[in-house]
Amino acid sequence: MQKLNMLATGENLSDIKAAAKNLAAQGVTTKAAALAEAAAKHGAASWTELKSRGWSLDEDGDIGAAAACEMPGSNVKIQAYSALIDLDDEYIDLDETWSVNVSLSTRYTPYLYVSFVSAYEGSNFDLSPEQKAAFEKAIETGSKADAIVAQAALIEDVMGWFDKDWVEMTTADICNLQRLELGIKDEDLFWCRPDIGGYGNGEQCLKVYDVGDGTMLVCIEDSYLFEEEEAPYGYITYKEYDDVEHTPDDYAKMEKAFLIAAGIQVPFAGSRSHMDQP
Repeated sequence: MQKLNMLATGENLSDIKAAAKNLAAQGVTTKAAALAEAAAKHGAASWTELKSRGWSLDEDGDIGAAAACEMPGSNVKIQAYSALIDLDDEYIDLDETWSVNVSLSTRYTPYLYVSFVSAYEGSNFDLSPEQKAAFEKAIETGSKADAIVAQAALIEDVMGWFDKDWVEMTTADICNLQRLELGIKDEDLFWCRPDIGGYGNGEQCLKVYDVGDGTMLVCIEDSYLFEEEEAPYGYITYKEYDDVEHTPDDYAKMEKAFLIAAGIQVPFAGSRSHMDQP
Protein backbone atom coordinates (compact mmCIF):
# COMPACT_ATOMS: atom_id res chain seq x y z
CA MET A 1 0.00 0.00 0.00
CA GLN A 2 1.35 3.41 -0.95
CA LYS A 3 2.22 5.58 2.03
CA LEU A 4 -0.03 8.62 2.31
CA ASN A 5 2.45 11.49 2.54
CA MET A 6 0.66 14.32 0.81
CA LEU A 7 1.41 17.92 -0.02
CA ALA A 8 -1.46 20.35 0.46
CA THR A 9 -1.43 20.75 -3.33
CA GLY A 10 -2.61 17.14 -3.68
CA GLU A 11 0.62 15.48 -4.77
CA ASN A 12 2.05 12.44 -3.02
CA LEU A 13 5.71 12.80 -2.05
CA SER A 14 6.25 9.14 -2.93
CA ASP A 15 5.18 9.85 -6.51
CA ILE A 16 7.47 12.89 -6.72
CA LYS A 17 10.40 10.88 -5.40
CA ALA A 18 9.69 7.97 -7.74
CA ALA A 19 9.68 10.30 -10.75
CA ALA A 20 13.03 11.77 -9.67
CA LYS A 21 14.53 8.28 -9.26
CA ASN A 22 13.22 7.35 -12.70
CA LEU A 23 15.01 10.30 -14.29
CA ALA A 24 18.22 9.32 -12.52
CA ALA A 25 17.85 5.70 -13.69
CA GLN A 26 17.59 6.93 -17.29
CA GLY A 27 20.89 8.74 -16.88
CA VAL A 28 19.28 12.10 -17.51
CA THR A 29 20.54 13.46 -14.19
CA THR A 30 21.65 12.34 -10.75
CA LYS A 31 19.12 11.39 -8.10
CA ALA A 32 20.24 14.27 -5.86
CA ALA A 33 19.88 16.78 -8.68
CA ALA A 34 16.47 15.40 -9.67
CA LEU A 35 15.21 15.65 -6.09
CA ALA A 36 16.57 19.19 -5.75
CA GLU A 37 14.85 20.20 -9.00
CA ALA A 38 11.56 18.61 -7.85
CA ALA A 39 11.78 20.50 -4.57
CA ALA A 40 12.42 23.79 -6.36
CA LYS A 41 9.37 23.23 -8.59
CA HIS A 42 7.25 22.97 -5.45
CA GLY A 43 8.73 26.10 -3.86
CA ALA A 44 11.11 24.38 -1.46
CA ALA A 45 14.81 25.13 -1.04
CA SER A 46 15.71 21.44 -0.74
CA TRP A 47 14.22 17.96 -0.84
CA THR A 48 14.51 17.80 2.96
CA GLU A 49 12.43 20.96 3.27
CA LEU A 50 9.82 19.63 0.86
CA LYS A 51 9.58 16.36 2.83
CA SER A 52 9.00 18.33 6.03
CA ARG A 53 5.90 19.88 4.41
CA GLY A 54 4.31 16.52 3.70
CA TRP A 55 1.16 15.59 5.63
CA SER A 56 0.69 11.98 6.70
CA LEU A 57 -1.74 10.00 8.85
CA ASP A 58 -0.55 8.46 12.13
CA GLU A 59 -1.87 5.53 14.14
CA ASP A 60 -3.98 7.84 16.32
CA GLY A 61 -5.94 9.12 13.33
CA ASP A 62 -4.19 12.51 13.36
CA ILE A 63 -2.64 14.13 10.33
CA GLY A 64 0.66 15.86 10.87
CA ALA A 65 3.54 17.59 9.12
CA ALA A 66 7.01 18.33 10.44
CA ALA A 67 7.19 21.90 9.17
CA ALA A 68 4.24 22.82 6.96
CA CYS A 69 3.06 25.73 9.12
CA GLU A 70 4.64 28.88 10.44
CA MET A 71 4.14 29.71 14.09
CA PRO A 72 1.93 32.83 14.27
CA GLY A 73 4.04 35.90 15.00
CA SER A 74 7.27 33.99 14.43
CA ASN A 75 9.58 32.99 11.60
CA VAL A 76 9.67 29.41 12.85
CA LYS A 77 8.31 26.52 10.82
CA ILE A 78 6.78 24.16 13.34
CA GLN A 79 5.24 20.69 13.52
CA ALA A 80 1.45 20.69 13.27
CA TYR A 81 -1.13 18.02 14.06
CA SER A 82 -4.88 17.76 13.71
CA ALA A 83 -7.45 15.00 14.15
CA LEU A 84 -8.67 13.96 10.71
CA ILE A 85 -12.21 15.30 10.30
CA ASP A 86 -14.84 12.58 10.04
CA LEU A 87 -16.36 13.32 6.65
CA ASP A 88 -18.94 10.57 7.17
CA ASP A 89 -20.48 12.57 10.01
CA GLU A 90 -24.09 13.26 9.01
CA TYR A 91 -23.99 16.63 10.80
CA ILE A 92 -21.05 18.04 8.83
CA ASP A 93 -22.15 21.03 6.75
CA LEU A 94 -19.67 22.68 4.40
CA ASP A 95 -21.89 25.76 4.09
CA GLU A 96 -22.00 26.43 7.83
CA THR A 97 -19.57 28.66 9.69
CA TRP A 98 -16.61 26.63 10.93
CA SER A 99 -14.46 27.36 13.95
CA VAL A 100 -10.89 26.52 14.89
CA ASN A 101 -8.67 26.45 17.97
CA VAL A 102 -4.87 26.24 17.92
CA SER A 103 -2.90 25.13 20.97
CA LEU A 104 0.87 25.05 21.40
CA SER A 105 3.12 22.58 23.18
CA THR A 106 6.84 23.27 23.58
CA ARG A 107 7.68 20.95 26.46
CA TYR A 108 9.68 18.62 24.21
CA THR A 109 9.54 19.02 20.42
CA PRO A 110 7.40 22.15 19.81
CA TYR A 111 4.20 21.54 17.88
CA LEU A 112 0.81 23.10 17.15
CA TYR A 113 -2.44 21.19 17.55
CA VAL A 114 -5.24 22.44 15.31
CA SER A 115 -8.79 21.55 16.42
CA PHE A 116 -11.97 22.21 14.47
CA VAL A 117 -14.64 22.92 17.06
CA SER A 118 -18.13 24.33 17.44
CA ALA A 119 -18.77 27.96 16.50
CA TYR A 120 -18.87 28.97 20.18
CA GLU A 121 -15.49 27.49 21.09
CA GLY A 122 -12.99 29.01 18.67
CA SER A 123 -12.27 31.49 15.89
CA ASN A 124 -15.02 31.46 13.26
CA PHE A 125 -14.51 31.36 9.50
CA ASP A 126 -16.24 30.18 6.31
CA LEU A 127 -14.78 27.75 3.83
CA SER A 128 -13.70 29.28 0.54
CA PRO A 129 -15.15 27.82 -2.69
CA GLU A 130 -11.84 26.00 -3.29
CA GLN A 131 -11.80 24.53 0.23
CA LYS A 132 -15.43 23.49 -0.08
CA ALA A 133 -14.70 21.77 -3.39
CA ALA A 134 -11.76 19.87 -1.87
CA PHE A 135 -13.92 18.54 0.98
CA GLU A 136 -16.76 17.69 -1.42
CA LYS A 137 -14.29 15.62 -3.46
CA ALA A 138 -13.07 13.81 -0.32
CA ILE A 139 -16.66 13.04 0.73
CA GLU A 140 -17.52 11.77 -2.75
CA THR A 141 -14.46 9.56 -3.21
CA GLY A 142 -14.13 8.43 0.40
CA SER A 143 -10.37 8.57 -0.19
CA LYS A 144 -8.09 9.12 2.82
CA ALA A 145 -5.61 10.85 0.50
CA ASP A 146 -8.28 13.33 -0.65
CA ALA A 147 -9.34 13.90 2.98
CA ILE A 148 -5.74 14.60 4.04
CA VAL A 149 -5.24 17.03 1.16
CA ALA A 150 -8.47 18.91 1.91
CA GLN A 151 -7.70 19.28 5.61
CA ALA A 152 -3.99 20.01 5.14
CA ALA A 153 -4.74 22.85 2.74
CA LEU A 154 -7.30 24.23 5.20
CA ILE A 155 -4.85 24.07 8.11
CA GLU A 156 -2.09 25.79 6.15
CA ASP A 157 -4.57 28.53 5.23
CA VAL A 158 -5.77 28.88 8.85
CA MET A 159 -2.21 29.28 10.11
CA GLY A 160 -1.77 32.10 7.59
CA TRP A 161 -4.38 34.27 9.36
CA PHE A 162 -4.44 32.90 12.89
CA ASP A 163 -3.27 35.57 15.36
CA LYS A 164 -0.49 34.76 17.82
CA ASP A 165 -2.50 36.48 20.58
CA TRP A 166 -5.14 33.75 20.23
CA VAL A 167 -2.59 31.06 21.16
CA GLU A 168 -2.12 30.70 24.92
CA MET A 169 1.61 30.72 25.66
CA THR A 170 3.74 30.68 28.78
CA THR A 171 7.11 32.40 29.02
CA ALA A 172 8.64 28.93 28.73
CA ASP A 173 6.80 28.47 25.40
CA ILE A 174 8.10 31.80 24.07
CA CYS A 175 11.67 31.02 25.12
CA ASN A 176 11.49 27.54 23.60
CA LEU A 177 10.24 28.99 20.31
CA GLN A 178 13.12 31.47 20.32
CA ARG A 179 15.51 28.60 20.94
CA LEU A 180 13.92 26.68 18.06
CA GLU A 181 14.40 29.65 15.73
CA LEU A 182 18.06 29.96 16.74
CA GLY A 183 18.75 26.21 16.72
CA ILE A 184 19.64 26.19 20.43
CA LYS A 185 19.47 22.71 21.98
CA ASP A 186 19.11 21.59 25.61
CA GLU A 187 22.83 20.80 25.72
CA ASP A 188 23.57 24.47 24.97
CA LEU A 189 22.37 25.38 28.48
CA PHE A 190 25.29 27.26 30.05
CA TRP A 191 23.95 28.36 33.43
CA CYS A 192 20.94 28.09 35.71
CA ARG A 193 20.90 28.12 39.47
CA PRO A 194 21.64 24.58 40.70
CA ASP A 195 19.19 24.68 43.60
CA ILE A 196 16.15 24.89 41.28
CA GLY A 197 15.25 21.69 39.45
CA GLY A 198 12.99 23.25 36.82
CA TYR A 199 9.76 25.18 36.70
CA GLY A 200 6.14 24.45 37.43
CA ASN A 201 3.20 25.87 39.33
CA GLY A 202 4.26 29.34 38.24
CA GLU A 203 7.82 29.01 39.48
CA GLN A 204 10.24 31.08 37.45
CA CYS A 205 13.57 29.75 36.28
CA LEU A 206 16.24 31.88 34.63
CA LYS A 207 18.45 30.08 32.13
CA VAL A 208 21.45 31.19 30.09
CA TYR A 209 22.15 29.41 26.78
CA ASP A 210 25.24 29.59 24.57
CA VAL A 211 24.16 30.82 21.14
CA GLY A 212 27.68 30.84 19.68
CA ASP A 213 29.70 33.63 18.07
CA GLY A 214 30.23 35.28 21.43
CA THR A 215 26.51 35.57 22.22
CA MET A 216 24.33 34.10 24.97
CA LEU A 217 20.53 33.92 25.32
CA VAL A 218 19.02 34.79 28.70
CA CYS A 219 15.52 33.37 29.24
CA ILE A 220 12.92 33.59 31.99
CA GLU A 221 10.89 30.39 31.88
CA ASP A 222 7.77 29.67 33.90
CA SER A 223 4.40 27.97 33.54
CA TYR A 224 2.27 31.11 33.82
CA LEU A 225 0.48 32.42 30.75
CA PHE A 226 2.46 35.23 29.14
CA GLU A 227 0.62 38.54 29.22
CA GLU A 228 3.49 41.03 28.99
CA GLU A 229 4.47 43.41 26.19
CA GLU A 230 8.18 42.80 26.76
CA ALA A 231 9.76 39.52 25.65
CA PRO A 232 10.95 37.22 28.48
CA TYR A 233 14.38 36.86 26.89
CA GLY A 234 17.38 38.92 25.85
CA TYR A 235 21.00 38.58 24.79
CA ILE A 236 24.38 39.15 26.41
CA THR A 237 27.96 38.76 25.24
CA TYR A 238 30.50 36.36 26.70
CA LYS A 239 32.16 39.35 28.34
CA GLU A 240 28.88 40.47 29.94
CA TYR A 241 28.43 36.93 31.25
CA ASP A 242 31.94 36.98 32.73
CA ASP A 243 31.29 40.42 34.26
CA VAL A 244 28.41 39.05 36.35
CA GLU A 245 29.74 38.36 39.81
CA HIS A 246 29.33 34.66 40.54
CA THR A 247 27.92 34.42 44.05
CA PRO A 248 26.90 30.83 44.97
CA ASP A 249 25.55 32.13 48.28
CA ASP A 250 23.21 34.61 46.52
CA TYR A 251 21.78 33.23 43.27
CA ALA A 252 19.04 35.87 43.20
CA LYS A 253 21.73 38.54 42.90
CA MET A 254 23.24 36.71 39.92
CA GLU A 255 19.85 36.33 38.26
CA LYS A 256 19.09 40.03 38.65
CA ALA A 257 22.49 40.90 37.14
CA PHE A 258 21.81 38.63 34.13
CA LEU A 259 18.38 40.22 33.63
CA ILE A 260 19.83 43.75 33.70
CA ALA A 261 22.66 42.80 31.31
CA ALA A 262 20.15 41.27 28.88
CA GLY A 263 17.86 44.31 29.04
CA ILE A 264 14.95 42.35 30.53
CA GLN A 265 12.51 44.24 32.73
CA VAL A 266 13.31 43.85 36.44
CA PRO A 267 11.33 42.66 38.26
CA PHE A 268 9.54 40.56 35.61
CA ALA A 269 5.78 40.20 36.13
CA GLY A 270 4.37 36.93 37.38
CA SER A 271 5.29 34.81 40.34
CA ARG A 272 8.46 36.00 42.01
CA SER A 273 8.90 32.51 43.48
CA HIS A 274 12.57 31.77 44.13
CA MET A 275 13.80 34.78 42.14
CA ASP A 276 13.43 37.10 45.12
CA GLN A 277 15.12 34.66 47.44
CA PRO A 278 18.85 34.17 48.00
